[in-house]
Amino acid sequence: MPMAAQCAAWLVPHIGLGTQTRAAIPITKKREPAINEGSLYAFIGKILGDLRGALSVPLARMGDQFGTYQAMRRKRQCNMIFEARP
Repeated sequence: MPMAAQCAAWLVPHIGLGTQTRAAIPITKKREPAINEGSLYAFIGKILGDLRGALSVPLARMGDQFGTYQAMRRKRQCNMIFEARP
């Protein structure tokens, strides 16, 4: 008989494995607190506002580097000239 089988044969009666059945332990679910949807939406709104602010700076710098704002300014001046004509 292998050594592991001999150990198992000795342990089973000494520690009570297999000799008695345990009663089923009822599993109860803990009640989780309800989430207040108003405060959740307010929190998400704050997160999105912070992200919007964090993304506006790099986008503004890129627009300035690519000349987007100068093109918009020229386009506005052209529109103002055309609107002034009868």
